[in-house]
Parts: sequence; C-alpha cells; structure tokens
Amino acid sequence: MSQESPHNSKISINWNNDEITSIEVNGIQYSHPDEIPNDDDRKKVLKLMARVANPTALDDDFDFADADPFPPSDSLWPHLQQSHVPQPSQPETWPVERIIFWIFFPIGVSFLTIAGIATYSNQQTLAKEQRASGQVVDLVGRNVLDRNRRPTGYMVYAPVVDFQSADRQSHRIEMSEASQPPAYEKGEQVTILYNPAHPSQARIDSFGNTVALWILPGIFGFLGSIFFIIALVIRKVFSTPKNSEF
Repeated sequence: MSQESPHNSKISINWNNDEITSIEVNGIQYSHPDEIPNDDDRKKVLKLMARVANPTALDDDFDFADADPFPPSDSLWPHLQQSHVPQPSQPETWPVERIIFWIFFPIGVSFLTIAGIATYSNQQTLAKEQRASGQVVDLVGRNVLDRNRRPTGYMVYAPVVDFQSADRQSHRIEMSEASQPPAYEKGEQVTILYNPAHPSQARIDSFGNTVALWILPGIFGFLGSIFFIIALVIRKVFSTPKNSEF
C-alpha cells in the first residue's frame, strides 16, 4: 500500500500485513522517518503516516506546508507501526453444530407437542368412557385393499357386538378392529367401553385396543425426545464462553 504527498515531493509509504515496511521519498527508500534528511519531507511523511493509520484524524483539506511541528518521530513511529489499516468486516457464518441445533430443536419441540396433545385427547376420552357387558353376535368379513384400493382377496373379520348402555338403550355395533383369524367367536361375552354421548364409537376393552390408543403419542413422544436431547447435547458440547447462547 502506498500514499503520495502533495507539494512537489513524491512520498510513498509501503505496507505489508498492516505494518509499515519502508518509506520512499523522491525515489529514495528509507526504513525509518529519522533517515529522511529534509526536515519538511520528514514532517510530511509523519503526517501522511498518521493519515493512513487513522483516516478520520486529519481533514481532507489539511495543509502540510502550514502544519505545526509534529511530535518527534521516535515517539510517533511505534504508534504508527502498531496501527492497523481497517479491514472490511467478514459476514458472520453459522457453524455446522449451530445449524444442526436449529434443525433438531424445533423438530423435537414439535413432536413433543403432538405427543402431548394426543395424550391429553386420550385421557379425555378415557375419562368419559363407561363400561358395559356385551356379546359378540356376528363376525363380518372385510376384503383387505391394496395401495391402489383394489381388493386383495385376503379376508379379515370384525366382531358385531350387542350391548346395553346405562340409559337401558340397546346398541348393535360393528367394531372397527378386524383380524385373521377372528379374535372373537359368536356368543362370546366381552366388556364394552363407550362414551354415553356417542355410544356408536364403542370399543372392546382389550389389551390390543389399549395399545393402539397409545401408538400415536408413543411414537411422537419417543422421536421428539431423541431430537430434543440431541439438540441439547450439541448445545452443551459445542457452546463456548464467547458464544454461549445459540
């Protein structure tokens, strides 16, 4: 980097890695301002060095010729040598671990939220259900469909149950569950769980039905916990005192 001074004398200051390496006055190189024999040229060099080191310190219309004597070069030189030319700021980049954190953390929170909502819904359903004795009166065959919703020829059987609700109303309902071979036989006695406000949505009290009720919150709760824990571990391991907050 070089700078040229006004008022006839040609002055160049050479910089390397933000440090002054040499000074050139009218084609002659000097390694220190004190080596410049001409007093005016030496003052011009020091003023020019000050301008480069701190561009805001001097006005654009500063007159080198009319300037007051500058402090001795020995007191100024170390300061100028330590001055750095301002460098353009680099845009901030996100490290990989920070990107992973902000991917895993929202997914974990979302999955845990879904699991919480599903759990609350199940608890509300269970709290409203009542028990009743029922009997399997028929088995209805259902043809399993493929992904294109075409019959596959594979049959499963769903039980049809009669039961009486607390208001002494009789109900005959085809259960949603179906299996092959049939899980129930005609005439078999079963326990029915139903919502008095919606008795048509009754279900047989069985281990399989209970497990099916908790599959959705279980899956989302498990996956959400994994994503959430990984996010917290990444934050804990890769956080530094300088940047402790993601």
